[in-house]
Amino acid sequence: MRRSTYRSPRAVVVPSSPRKLGWKTQGEITRLLIVVMAVVGMVLLASVSKQLHMFHHVDSTLRSPAHVENDPAVAERDLHHGVHKNLLDHKKVLSEHWQRERQKRLKGQADLIQQKGRNDPPETPRMHVPNDGMLEDKVDKSIDTVKGKVDAKTDTRKRLNDGQNKMEGNVLLTTTTTTTTSSTTTTSSTKPVSRMEKWPNENTKLARGYSGLPMDKTPALVGAKRGSIDCDINVNDLAYWNSPQGTRDEEFESPFKVEDLPGKAKYLTFEPDPGGFNNIRMSLENILVIAAVTGRTLVLPPPQRIYLLQDKMQLSDFFPILNDKFQKRIKVITMSEFLQREMKEGGYLYNVGKDDNDEATLLTLAEGCVQMKTGDKSCNKLNTILQRKGYMAPVKDSKNCFVFDKYAFDRGPAAVTSPRTQKLIAEFCGKERTPVYYTKGFHSPSILHFHTSDPNAYRLLNHFYTVIYFTDPKMDNFYKRFVRDFVHYNDAIFCAAGKIVHALQEEGRSRGDTVDGEGGG
Repeated sequence: MRRSTYRSPRAVVVPSSPRKLGWKTQGEITRLLIVVMAVVGMVLLASVSKQLHMFHHVDSTLRSPAHVENDPAVAERDLHHGVHKNLLDHKKVLSEHWQRERQKRLKGQADLIQQKGRNDPPETPRMHVPNDGMLEDKVDKSIDTVKGKVDAKTDTRKRLNDGQNKMEGNVLLTTTTTTTTSSTTTTSSTKPVSRMEKWPNENTKLARGYSGLPMDKTPALVGAKRGSIDCDINVNDLAYWNSPQGTRDEEFESPFKVEDLPGKAKYLTFEPDPGGFNNIRMSLENILVIAAVTGRTLVLPPPQRIYLLQDKMQLSDFFPILNDKFQKRIKVITMSEFLQREMKEGGYLYNVGKDDNDEATLLTLAEGCVQMKTGDKSCNKLNTILQRKGYMAPVKDSKNCFVFDKYAFDRGPAAVTSPRTQKLIAEFCGKERTPVYYTKGFHSPSILHFHTSDPNAYRLLNHFYTVIYFTDPKMDNFYKRFVRDFVHYNDAIFCAAGKIVHALQEEGRSRGDTVDGEGGG
């Protein structure tokens, strides 16, 4: 007999949660949701595709003037709400853009004809006119599809290149062309055109800012001439500087210029950046601007090996900082000249060689040293003396901005009370940098030294126009022009580079490419 067990009502377990669905029911719901989402996605995709088609259709037909104002694909729809209104705006903007570009092309062709003194047919752009965007309207109207555009452009470019000018050496041979207008017919005969005739403005077009303002708004350029490059072939199209500068720049005097004592100059010394050549160049630009502003005699560091370059080199091997034109702006001497001048009795460095470094050793290091902290050929021996004898400028590009302000120079930083000037300085320096003003503390010492070789000290590894700030905008622009016109590579470097560039351009022309009015491209 089976024994029965008594169960109290209290022992009945009450479910604590709702009854869970079986796995079959859950699977059915999941499949249903997937189907619903797929249907909704297809509807959205069809709607977006339809609108994208409209946009692309408008883009493709806008190139034809007949469709600019009357596009049947757009006119059929109500375009005054939602995405349709955006489509209407899109069409309007593209239409205005195309009309502006067409006017520019027509004006460019008219200016080119007037400048060259001959009527080039619009369908035959010369080498100095960009080929893209200069095709005649008949070609544009015949292009209906993307494939048609590519084929027509290829055929047209081939036809144009067959009639383009052929360059042989330094002489350009032009082909005979006939241009027919509504009133006259002009025929130009075949004749050799020199390189200078090809680019008539090569030596007259001035280096100027990006805005390219007219001469009456750029008085600093009055009296200036386009720079040139001393080379056995004509590579002047690479010169981006002016030489001489404008009359105003030539006569400019810095209000922060030091006054040398009788028979005693004031110097600016520095240590080159320990990085690669580009780092050295950026640091050097800062130093050159400060030397130009203060009027101090710049002392070049000893020749030394540059990272990734084999031989010991001097900065003057790259930049024309020892020629007469540069010396009129900044007096530059070598470290050997500096030591020979100032280690004499009465000099700033008199008796410095009597410690652990004799004069002969220092003069040897001045002829060439190595960027090492220790060793017989270490540049650190000279750097230590300059740091001790000179005033070490407390300027680090990542923590400071160097500000030149006349009020701060005359009466101290507290004299800069103009809210506008304070705001401009704050915007230039940013939140992470503190302004360091050029004051009498920088001005008075006989030797102003920049300890820029130590990454943890006062490195100047930034472009000068992000480190040095002039509260006078005229001075700011002047020193930007100074760097443009004077801090460029030597003619020997530009000569070699120009030959390479012209060889590449010749190769490009043989492949159907074109160059602009100054040989670029």
